[in-house]
Amino acid sequence: MTNPGVASAADSIESRFRARTKKSRELAQRASSVFPDGVGRAGMPNELYPVFVDRASGQYLYDVDGNRLLDMSNGHSALPLGHSPAPVVAAIANQLARGIGFFLMEEGEIRLAEMLRQRVPSMEKIRFTASGTEATMFAVRAARAFTGRKLFARAEGSYHGMHDMMCSGMGMNVGTPWMDSGDNPVSNGVLPSVREGVVFLPFNDIEASRKVIAAHAADLAAVIIEPMLGGGGGIPAEREYLLALRELCDRHKIVLILDEMVTIGLARGGAQEYFGVRADLTTTGKLVGGGMPMGVFGGRADIMSLMNRDASGVLRMFHTGTWNGHPLAMAAGIAQLEMLTPEKFAYLGELGETMRKKVRALATEMRVAVQVTGVQHFSAFHYTPQPVRNRRDALRANPKLSSRVSFSLLSQGFYMLGQRTNLSTAITHQDIDEFISALAVAFEEAGAAGTAA
Repeated sequence: MTNPGVASAADSIESRFRARTKKSRELAQRASSVFPDGVGRAGMPNELYPVFVDRASGQYLYDVDGNRLLDMSNGHSALPLGHSPAPVVAAIANQLARGIGFFLMEEGEIRLAEMLRQRVPSMEKIRFTASGTEATMFAVRAARAFTGRKLFARAEGSYHGMHDMMCSGMGMNVGTPWMDSGDNPVSNGVLPSVREGVVFLPFNDIEASRKVIAAHAADLAAVIIEPMLGGGGGIPAEREYLLALRELCDRHKIVLILDEMVTIGLARGGAQEYFGVRADLTTTGKLVGGGMPMGVFGGRADIMSLMNRDASGVLRMFHTGTWNGHPLAMAAGIAQLEMLTPEKFAYLGELGETMRKKVRALATEMRVAVQVTGVQHFSAFHYTPQPVRNRRDALRANPKLSSRVSFSLLSQGFYMLGQRTNLSTAITHQDIDEFISALAVAFEEAGAAGTAA
């Protein structure tokens, strides 16, 4: 039976949301006539209908109804400086004046690649792509071509894009919620044989992962790992786990791929600097593109030499793409990386830790059963009394509470990506305090208060 108090609060959230989003509702009706499910891509906040944004600046989104939303997601980590920082806007405008796209090489590609290699020394040679999905696809392909082996290993609950190789496991099969699917099915439309190419590792479990890798070592081309599960729940890897994977890959001559789409923002040198681990290949993007679409893969020169032409002009591995190294993305990326100083990363880390402490304190005060995971400026909330170290732990959380809390926050003017936050340097400590006040309201309205023993 539905709790009358919770039902009443849900009605209150819905009424508040509808009252402030009339123009979004009108646009949602138009969108439903041209988009499946009424949205341009899955993963959009869509409790009743999407919020449509008109513009953004600094830490704020402004929707078509004139509401100001504190952006706690910031381009899903692509905008660590907030929206439209002046140097990035100027760099894009300057490039627009010089040309939108050349489809030939230009100096910006070299400059951005040099900046990346200086920050992440393991990226000895680099190639750009148009998306993160392409970057992980080419990285795994390179590992297979280099080793001559067919399998790769990934963590349970990991997300590495939407190409066929990665459409097995978390949320890729149809008919179950994103986090509830097992590791065996593949997405509708993907050949079942895709499942034969991948084995799964229990995240943050060294002994269990060691057994899986040992059992398949002769056929494993690569281990691809997120130093923090992103879509899998904002759960950081433990340093000892990453170091153990590094040792296992060295022992069995397996290519270690660190998927740093998100974790490139942990420090100037990404997760490899933060955790002190070196990858054979790295995939990244997000903030590297300064808010423009792009991806990157790179690593050991001997592996990347697969894309060198031999004396007869033949390539051992083909990589191309019309939009790779797009000059607008290169210009934006250079400007953003130049602004991301060690001081900026320190502020992001301090801001994230401050927020997590305040959320935990509020949860204790209101007796909310919630675990707050994360590292630096990345955080996630899991509505469970049990500690969360991996996807299996995260599955114990109450997804309905997470959805209701996020919807209440959205109706109050705070946007977070589901259960996750990615802060920016534009956000202030006062913003965090206002978020905590709104979260207290959300805990009450969602029925989360009093759930802790």
